[in-house]
Amino acid sequence: MDQLRHLLRRLPRPPPLAARLELSPGDPVLRVTRVRLVDDEPIAIERLDLPSSVVPGLAAADMESGNFYQLLRTRFGVSVASAVQSIEPSFTNPEQADLLDVPVYSPLLAIERTTRDTTDRIVELTRSVYRGDRYRITSTLRFDDTSG
Repeated sequence: MDQLRHLLRRLPRPPPLAARLELSPGDPVLRVTRVRLVDDEPIAIERLDLPSSVVPGLAAADMESGNFYQLLRTRFGVSVASAVQSIEPSFTNPEQADLLDVPVYSPLLAIERTTRDTTDRIVELTRSVYRGDRYRITSTLRFDDTSG
């Protein structure tokens, strides 16, 4: 069963992050850090940076279960439409190793994603790390006459 531990905090005026979220430098940002567990074993650390204006009143308890994008739709009226995501190999630093209960320099898959809603507004920047010994990515590819 997929479970998670989480931490939610408000970040005061982070100009570089605000720029990445296409916000003004003083606009507040909410950071959610979640440790995902499978069979009570940590498998991933997810860090979501969200414009506070997108999720007014979001509480840590809101992130304990369920689908975040469904929560955005049903509670905040935000429909995600697209995302750009990159995946690369990495290794744990001491903090990540502690949270994932693995040795420092253990292999990771690092995933960064910028998610936009139907109005093209950025609603989420995510940086996740997944244990390289416990995670696999499988993709389905479709081709047509224009595929090269």
